[in-house]
Amino acid sequence: MVSSDARTVTQYLASLPDDRRATVSAVRDLVNRALPSGFVEGMQYGMICWFVPLSRYPITYNKQPLGIVALASQKQYMSLYLMGVYSGPGQAEAFEEAWAAAGKRLNMGKACLRFKKLDDLAMGVLADVLAATSVEAFIERYEAVRAQTKAGKKAAVKKAAKTTAAKKKAAVSKKTAKKKTAAKKTAAKKTAKKKAAAAKKKVAKKAGAKTTAAKKTGKKTAAKKTAKKKAAAANKTAAKKKVAKKKVAKKAGAKKAGAKTTAAKKTAKKKAAAKKKAGEKTTAKKKAAKKTAAVKTKAAKKKTAAKKAGAKKTAAKKTAKKTTAKKTAKKKTGKKKAGKKTAAGKKTAGKKTAVKKAAKKRTATKKTAVKKTAGKKTAGKKTAGKKTAVKKTGKKKAAVSKTAGKKKAAVSKKTAGKKTAKKKRAKKNKAKNKASG
Repeated sequence: MVSSDARTVTQYLASLPDDRRATVSAVRDLVNRALPSGFVEGMQYGMICWFVPLSRYPITYNKQPLGIVALASQKQYMSLYLMGVYSGPGQAEAFEEAWAAAGKRLNMGKACLRFKKLDDLAMGVLADVLAATSVEAFIERYEAVRAQTKAGKKAAVKKAAKTTAAKKKAAVSKKTAKKKTAAKKTAAKKTAKKKAAAAKKKVAKKAGAKTTAAKKTGKKTAAKKTAKKKAAAANKTAAKKKVAKKKVAKKAGAKKAGAKTTAAKKTAKKKAAAKKKAGEKTTAKKKAAKKTAAVKTKAAKKKTAAKKAGAKKTAAKKTAKKTTAKKTAKKKTGKKKAGKKTAAGKKTAGKKTAVKKAAKKRTATKKTAVKKTAGKKTAGKKTAGKKTAVKKTGKKKAAVSKTAGKKKAAVSKKTAGKKTAKKKRAKKNKAKNKASG
């Protein structure tokens, strides 16, 4: 999987060849037009990505934005990653059926759609798929999938524990606040009573000391009483206002605590969903990396096999050339030798013919002398041969008579043995018949 070091989309597009830049730009424009509002375009994992910003959903398992679409230029092809295809049940099957109905060949893995040119894509089907998933639906699907994993279950358990602990703390704080307010109310009542009693004592003392003056100045005492009554009423109203303020403050604190707990729950849910989506992305990336590695290994094996076969063919051609060169050299040397032999043979043939003629003359003279002597020897040999032939015929006749006698003796022995065997069998049969009778 090819990844780029570009930090912006414009830098990434500038780094591509002209033909790749045109096709990638066309697909990018389609994604920007079709995606619902809320998704943001940027560089992520060395590719052009569209994702939910962390300001909207920060609770992801790898603390990275939650991506829905990615676009990249690979070595042999271009790829469009459609994570939104699996954001709902039945969406993948509907996408495959719509693609087939468009008459295009689908070259796709789990979420990676591979293409080499713009004509390979069904642009209308892509626009419908991209527009079908909103940000809220994508986040909900991510949270649901994340909750089914081990990490999601652990996070849910931790969240539940935190929420229960927060609830317990809130309940304890409420109880303590109620106790404090009750204690403050009782203390305020006691202080009010004490003040009233002290005021009454002071008034009684003043009244006892100034009974005579009070009688004289009844109007003044009446005014003082009214003033005291007003002061007591003012004290009571002030105490009531303090109690009401405390109650309002308690209610506001309880509301804030409830709001904090709900916010914590929401953030926990968002984090779980983000973690689930990140896990799906990592699995998809690993699968894509495995597929690309397998393809590369196959291609490397094919290349090595082709190189070996080519090397063998070249070696065979070289050996064939060497053998043909050797054969041609041998033929040339044979021709040279044959030419030399023929020249030498002609010279020697002349010499041999002269020698043969001389030898024939000598042998002819010798043969005539030998024939004369041989005629005399053969006459003597013939007489001796006749005598030896007579002896040989006598020996042969004696040998034939001996062999005939031996054969007769052997035949007589065989016949005698057969007769004795028959007699023995006859005796045995008689004995058996007697025993049975």
